[in-house]
Amino acid sequence: MIDTNAARVAPLDEAGAADAGAMLGRAFFDDPLWRWVLPDDARRREVLGAFMTIGVRYGIAHGHVDATAGREGCAVWLRPGDAEFDPERGMAVGLGEAPQQLGEEGFGRFLAAMAHLTEPHRRLEPAAHWYLMILGVEPAAQRRGLGAATLRPLLERADAAGVRCYLETQKAANVPFYRAQGFEVREETDVPGGGPHLWLLSRVPHPR
Repeated sequence: MIDTNAARVAPLDEAGAADAGAMLGRAFFDDPLWRWVLPDDARRREVLGAFMTIGVRYGIAHGHVDATAGREGCAVWLRPGDAEFDPERGMAVGLGEAPQQLGEEGFGRFLAAMAHLTEPHRRLEPAAHWYLMILGVEPAAQRRGLGAATLRPLLERADAAGVRCYLETQKAANVPFYRAQGFEVREETDVPGGGPHLWLLSRVPHPR
């Protein structure tokens, strides 16, 4: 276990987007959602990093992105009052390439999952909040405290401002991790059409 207090985490800019996206592609290779969206391992390995880079660039443009100095960990947040992904804005950072990257069926499954999660997101967190859109750690560096370290700056910022946070995860093993960061499960759901089971979690501000 590394000293998470000593891990160097800083805001990411456009120059680091591609490296962070490539890392996230490796981090999410075995993720249940992405195995459903892109069942073919070779295709998923080939394109997922480029698709994740779109998410990183969106976060840089319209939210906040933190990463460790070596890009082993990356957290993509959308800001309070603007915590829903906007497809029109997404086009400006490369979303137009997604149908070709994921294929027609894969892109359709991705859109179906996002649409399914919109209603509970709005219902469970109607007030302004930070939305953790993506968190990933390089597979070889996992379980060393980098995920917690990457989250810490924004969670401290949210606590100081008295703002809630929200996320979804499709891995049961992630639930205890997020609980350790102060999140609690609000609801569970299954993506229609054979998609994965998801846990929807919120975090209330923790006064310091």
